[in-house]
Formats: sequence, C-alpha cells, structure tokens
Amino acid sequence: MLDGKRHVHGVDYQKVSADYLHKRQLKSGSAGWVLLALVAVMATFLVNVTAALITAGIFVASLAYFWFYSRHRLVANAPEEEFEAIERAEAELV
Repeated sequence: MLDGKRHVHGVDYQKVSADYLHKRQLKSGSAGWVLLALVAVMATFLVNVTAALITAGIFVASLAYFWFYSRHRLVANAPEEEFEAIERAEAELV
C-alpha cells in the first residue's frame, strides 16, 4: 500500500496507492443521511422558535470562527494537491 516516503518543508509524506484513497471516500448511501440531517434541522425551525434561534446562533458562531480565525490557519491542502506539488518540485530538481 505504501510506495515510499517524502520529506517536504519539515513534513514527512507517504505516497499511497489510488486504492488507499478510494477506500476512504464517502459511501454511496451517505447522501441520504445528509438529506435526513438537513430535514431534521429544517423541522427544528418549523416546530420550536427557541431551538431554531439556538441552532442559527451556533451556525453563525461557527461561520464567524472560520471567517476570522480558522481560515488563516489551515494546515494543509488536499492530498492530491500535496502530491502534485511534490511532483512539480521533483521535476524542477531534474
């Protein structure tokens, strides 16, 4: 499964096969569960105003946290982007 290790900018990366990444993708039925969760949140807005306001407050607080703090401190990109960057850096060395 693991082909080799690479060290880039102080981080050790392990190159993995396509099968490794494919196994970790969302399962085909996950869209149904997401839809069910959205229906549950929408039902909260229809049934109880207090619960709806609390839910909306948590959502706004989460958005604010991401907007003002977290988005400036993201650790890494997607694995595909990292592998592409490594391959480009290796190509420049040759």
